[in-house]
Amino acid sequence: TLITAQQTGGNAVFVGSLTVTDSDGSGTTYTQDKTANIVVNPGNVLKLLMLVPGTTHYPGYVAVDGSQGTPDVQFAGVPFNVSVRGVDGYWNKVSTATSITFTVENGANASFAPGTQPLAGGEAIWSSMILKTAKSSPGWQMTATAGVLSNPTTSIYMIVNPSSATKLLMLLPTETYDPGTATGKAGSISNALTTDSTFTVTVMATDNNWNIVTTTNPTVQVVTSDIYDSTPSAFSLSQGSATVQVNMHTAGRWTLTASTTAGPSVLPYTSPSVDIGTGSPVRLQILVSPEIALPGSPTGKTSVEISTQLAGT
Repeated sequence: TLITAQQTGGNAVFVGSLTVTDSDGSGTTYTQDKTANIVVNPGNVLKLLMLVPGTTHYPGYVAVDGSQGTPDVQFAGVPFNVSVRGVDGYWNKVSTATSITFTVENGANASFAPGTQPLAGGEAIWSSMILKTAKSSPGWQMTATAGVLSNPTTSIYMIVNPSSATKLLMLLPTETYDPGTATGKAGSISNALTTDSTFTVTVMATDNNWNIVTTTNPTVQVVTSDIYDSTPSAFSLSQGSATVQVNMHTAGRWTLTASTTAGPSVLPYTSPSVDIGTGSPVRLQILVSPEIALPGSPTGKTSVEISTQLAGT
């Protein structure tokens, strides 16, 4: 039985030879004979085969599911090609125009088009496939489906590593890390921050798609636009991230900025505006002309010489 169809000149051709040898132990030598080329056309299209970088088509061999090799590890944001072929029961490519729908597991933040396309000559290619979110083994599942086939679905898992670190990311209270998205995070900043509360800030070194890069660990400084704040000294990232404590002393709307001061240089990050409310009352303040209130400062007011007053005035 011939199960491998090799494409030659537009036809599927099997090229091989048949060798007959002594099998009865008599010592008789049999003359070998070789057949002429035998044309073998693929069978009906029954299923799909997906090929990605690192894998190659291996028709006729059922044990390896029609392909050999291991999918190459990809890098977040770096494009690669995906091929889907219509095949017969022995993984031979079949020229068919069956329509294929391609999907990628939620969370990969994939970029590709179109979602559905027909097989042209038995094959559809999704070029410039991009997976923006890093994921270790088993990776992100990519699936091709053709509902009209008896075996309509095929899948491959792609491991995606972060790309090189390019920028910092900062998470403030109640924000959550969400790599691969437009901002790298989800949720909104807590509106319960006040001048008498210290809050935690997380700083990370990330690639262009906000995936944390554990091998990049620069020294970082966090500052705020509140000139009377209490911010930490410069600190080093470990495994690509670190947490620090921040306290702002002035009620109002402020921003925080993280930037590198030593080590690998990556782009700084400035937070959205943070609303800081007033803390609980703890004391009274007296202002005597020409003193002016200066909230957040150590004394709470301007330091000026109070003019001599006249009795009765």
